[in-house]
Amino acid sequence: MSWAVRFTPLADEDVAEAYADYEAARRGLGEEFLAEVGRVVDLISAYPEGCPQVHRDLRRALVHRFPYSLYYRPLTEAALVEVRAVVHQRRHPRRWHRRA
Repeated sequence: MSWAVRFTPLADEDVAEAYADYEAARRGLGEEFLAEVGRVVDLISAYPEGCPQVHRDLRRALVHRFPYSLYYRPLTEAALVEVRAVVHQRRHPRRWHRRA
């Protein structure tokens, strides 16, 4: 059974910002980024507890081909995965700790 996945407004902004940066660098690269994020979303939907726990009940999934991490929290009682942040891996951890 797949769980529903919901992005918080801040996580949506993270994705939009990264998309715009990649599109500005090369046309079509933003779409490739979105496709990779989609693959991660499919993975965490199917296996919500499959990625390592990094802070309290927050888990981290890596985006392939791009230096981004997707931080999420599985909400077992609702069979829902809440994506809290999509952050470049070189950013300071405080950026996603505040969203935990």
